[in-house]
Amino acid sequence: MVDTLGEDWWIESTESSADTVPTAVAETETSVQKNPKRRSEVTTDDVLSPPSKRKKRQKRMKITDKLAKQEDTPATLTDFNKWLDKCGKGTLSTVELEDLHLEESSMLEANTAKYGLSDYLTGVVPKWKSLVKAQHLDARACTLLIVTSSGRRAVDLSRDAGPFRGKCNTAKLFAKHIKLKEQVALLSKKKVDFAVGTPNRIASVIDGNALDVTRTKYVILDWNWRDVKQRRLIDMPELEKDLFSLLKGHFIPAMKRNAKMRIGLF
Repeated sequence: MVDTLGEDWWIESTESSADTVPTAVAETETSVQKNPKRRSEVTTDDVLSPPSKRKKRQKRMKITDKLAKQEDTPATLTDFNKWLDKCGKGTLSTVELEDLHLEESSMLEANTAKYGLSDYLTGVVPKWKSLVKAQHLDARACTLLIVTSSGRRAVDLSRDAGPFRGKCNTAKLFAKHIKLKEQVALLSKKKVDFAVGTPNRIASVIDGNALDVTRTKYVILDWNWRDVKQRRLIDMPELEKDLFSLLKGHFIPAMKRNAKMRIGLF
């Protein structure tokens, strides 16, 4: 039996073969559209071009991180007087604010070298041990008073000042674990050489007539120290208010009457 083929049988074969190519490509493109993951396997654009990079979102630095990296400059008399102006603005007149301002003669040397407390006090309070022995103060008197932000900080400062103060009568004037009545009773019975406390409790003791600050020679403000949240004594609104009230109502008027009193910014 003989197969009959047309004269152009090879032409039809070639055309059918050529038709399979675009069909295959079309099937591939359809497959790629349905499954985008295959695009990298089929197309050359993705191979030749570099992969797109996502922009990393820059994290905003917290204020605590900024302050931790920022190097503090020890406070000076100018900083102190500006702070007084800020606290009294809106409640005190210009004349009243000017009366609060202190002069260089009223200030101890600034802690520009960033000494520890014991070394700083040794430098600004000469002959401390001789002063303690020579002063025969009555009860309700305190020679050196440190004002700080919290009871825990007060305990740390009292310990750090150990090499400086040596053996003398001391008092801790803060609310934690110590009742106000106990502190008033202590100060009413004997004189104190060295005391450390918080603004609110010191004011309460003074208002209770247990402490006469006109006989205080040195007042040290724990000004430059920052807590774990990078806050200073003057950065916490409630403490700042108490400190300003303590200075305006007690310490600065006492300094006007007692030219021997000095304030230090530690």
